Amino acid sequence: MKTLFATQAMAGNSVWLTGEAMPISRHTRVSSPNDKRIPPPYGKVSASARLLYALTKYTRSSPKEVRRFMNLSQAEIDLMWREMRVDESARYIIEKGLPAMYGEPLPENCTALCTKCNRLVTWVPCVSCCHHNEVFVDRADKVRGRKGEELPPECDEPTKFLPGSSQKIAVMKYRVEMGFQPFCSKDAMGVGRV
Repeated sequence: MKTLFATQAMAGNSVWLTGEAMPISRHTRVSSPNDKRIPPPYGKVSASARLLYALTKYTRSSPKEVRRFMNLSQAEIDLMWREMRVDESARYIIEKGLPAMYGEPLPENCTALCTKCNRLVTWVPCVSCCHHNEVFVDRADKVRGRKGEELPPECDEPTKFLPGSSQKIAVMKYRVEMGFQPFCSKDAMGVGRV
């Protein structure tokens, strides 16, 4: 049986070798060591796998655009999807969705069209469409609830920065570092370009 082994960038021809599987590069890995800044299961899925899922689910990007954003061939993307369907943490994200706070930025100077609000975004999923009150309960939240612990308090200082802006993302990171929820119900909910 022949398996696609690699794609030659210069000639654009595929090289077929018998019995060989495509090697997994660091950009096509689905699982990653648990990122301490991101709670499981999201932190157990690589940034490139989260980006691939978010581009496919939350943007109107064509397969050609996804390949360009990811800088991968179609065979490598297909390999990642096969691996994501097997990996427990990636399957959780596929079934439940990906909160914007655990999303990924697009490559520099790239934008994609959000499927929900039809705005150009540089972060996927779109932070304008992901409100703080949407139901994204991860496993850690369920464990906290069973042990009687409460979620972190909401910050009492709203920000005027628009969703998706680098200032808003910095404020959200600061809130999490200080022990607050990343979103505040009184934050600005602008409608400008994200």
